[in-house]
Amino acid sequence: MHFSASEIIRAEIASKPGWVFTAAHLEHLNASQANVERTLARLTERGAIRRISQGLYHYPKKGKVISELPPKPEQVAKALTTGKGAVMIPSGATALHRLGLTPQVPMKYVYLTNRRSRLEHVGKLTVELKKVSPRHLTGAGTIAGEILSAIEYVGEKEALAPGFISKLARKLDESDLDKLNSAVSTRFTWVKKVVTQINETWRSQNELHTGSGPT
Repeated sequence: MHFSASEIIRAEIASKPGWVFTAAHLEHLNASQANVERTLARLTERGAIRRISQGLYHYPKKGKVISELPPKPEQVAKALTTGKGAVMIPSGATALHRLGLTPQVPMKYVYLTNRRSRLEHVGKLTVELKKVSPRHLTGAGTIAGEILSAIEYVGEKEALAPGFISKLARKLDESDLDKLNSAVSTRFTWVKKVVTQINETWRSQNELHTGSGPT
């Protein structure tokens, strides 16, 4: 059975409820740019997809309470940082929230990237991409990267507080700790000092959990 380019595009989108995407995400379908743009325009007009901003789209996922769930900030950030060699790490309050270190839900979600800086408004929330040097992007895609982002955001004094160190150590398993030790190599000296403290605390915590009782 032969399907038109428009049908293939619609089927691709329909298979991914909640998807945030750009026309570039549909290039692998081998449809012409004109076909993609025309199909996206028609789907937007019909209300099948939502246009967040110029060139950025959302296929809403249906919710149990509300008819359409809004796009997640991280999905927006990922959609804007795709492509060969693109990396992204949550930063600031975003990293703290993802790590469970603050109960406050940020109104602005900030992500560090090697792509261009950009600001997007998604409903009442703001998604900000900040282009930074590669040294601040080590550990991207892992909890190690998020922890390093959180450390650099709160600063040396707060990061070295025993309570903060202990909370971070509890987030890690042995594999995560290895990744953290590798990723910190390009960071500031004081950040390495914090990671050293995390290592010591992690070992202490795990000795308490795995150590044998009195004989």
